[in-house]
Amino acid sequence: MDDPDSRHLKEYNGYAPLTSDFDSFYTRRLKHRLDDCFNRPTTGVPGRYLTYLERYTPDFFYTYLPTGRQVQCLNLASYNYLGFAQSVGQCTDAAEEAINHYGVIAGGTRVAGGLSDAHVVSEKVVADFVGKEDAVIYSQGYSTNSVIFSSLVDKDCLVISDELNHASIRFGIRMSGASLKVFKHNNLKKLEQILRKEISGGKPRTHRPWKKILIVVEGLYSMEGTICDLPGLLELKKKYKFYLFVDEAHSIGAMGPKGRGVCDYFGISPNKVDILMGTLTKSFGATGGYIAADKAIVDRVKCAGLGSVYSENSAPPVLAQINSSLQTITGQVRPGEGEERLQKDGRAAGQTFEKAAAAQQKTDSKDEAANTLVEAYKAYKQTDPEDAARVLSQAVHLFTLRGAFRRAAGYQMDLGSIYENDLGNVELAVEAYEKAGDWYFEDQAEA
Repeated sequence: MDDPDSRHLKEYNGYAPLTSDFDSFYTRRLKHRLDDCFNRPTTGVPGRYLTYLERYTPDFFYTYLPTGRQVQCLNLASYNYLGFAQSVGQCTDAAEEAINHYGVIAGGTRVAGGLSDAHVVSEKVVADFVGKEDAVIYSQGYSTNSVIFSSLVDKDCLVISDELNHASIRFGIRMSGASLKVFKHNNLKKLEQILRKEISGGKPRTHRPWKKILIVVEGLYSMEGTICDLPGLLELKKKYKFYLFVDEAHSIGAMGPKGRGVCDYFGISPNKVDILMGTLTKSFGATGGYIAADKAIVDRVKCAGLGSVYSENSAPPVLAQINSSLQTITGQVRPGEGEERLQKDGRAAGQTFEKAAAAQQKTDSKDEAANTLVEAYKAYKQTDPEDAARVLSQAVHLFTLRGAFRRAAGYQMDLGSIYENDLGNVELAVEAYEKAGDWYFEDQAEA
């Protein structure tokens, strides 16, 4: 009898195979071996600790069954970067008030009854925070990038994108119909070569000038930990007169003295960047994304963007969460608390770098991930904790790819919410790094 689990790989009852052996090879033969690292069910608030619902697999990771046991774990994998997404506090109180006044949903799209005064207020709060004239909020960060480009560019336009931009950016550009060129990550020399060629040559076949050229980069690249060369990009912008789009999904609320992103980090006026995109999920503990720009650009996006027509607007309690967290950071609510949250991030990270680097130095290994921890410590000692944070995030990524954390199942590794952990929690996190490193080197020795 046919195995029901493999029917999608074969012709069945007149239907073509849903997928092929080759298409699903990674999922069937590789990913499931490390599957216990992913999709872990949890319960409770994603704060400094997280309650994990323990499970086991009777068939080598094909299925999971609950044990009924709950395990409390140190949580360093949360999007709750600055601790605003809690079950108590000023943000929760604001969300509760919004529910009492507006209910729990917007009840429609932006253009069809889903726009309330709460949305207008929140968009003003976001625009003021990032230093732009106007802003529009969408209910999901991924869909913000997915729908925005079709309202900015078309088939007569050229988009030049960093090769390591997020999948949502790539998808949105393809949906717009614009021509796409990709430049080597953070390599402004290669970018300028493309600009010179495309400006002088124009569109394919006709060689007519492009209607407009849009450069798309991220402020902070989440998987690499690198920062865009914003000063260099602005120098090219003066020379070649292109539009600049910066995705601040990971930098907003996390970079700069005031937490206002990559412009704040470099001390550059946001007005020099045409379009700023960001998510409200991570640093602000809410959901959704935003586009901030001059009013003329935002008005165009509101009218022509597919998100305004086909996607329900953000829920009122989410808007209240956004307002409360941003106003806390700026000091309008609970003066001093926002600044303290930003400062704690750097201090706690510094303790981690020092201890983690010391733990890995003793291995005298040439492994890239282990040496990255040492470089993180050096960066921190040179009074650049943000560089250290970016470097350490790469080390965590490398370890995770190799599955070393699979056996450290009780720990969730990411630098994200380390800001709120006391010294004991930091030491616990470093212990997990050290264990993962030891296991990795043991595996290397056995191999």
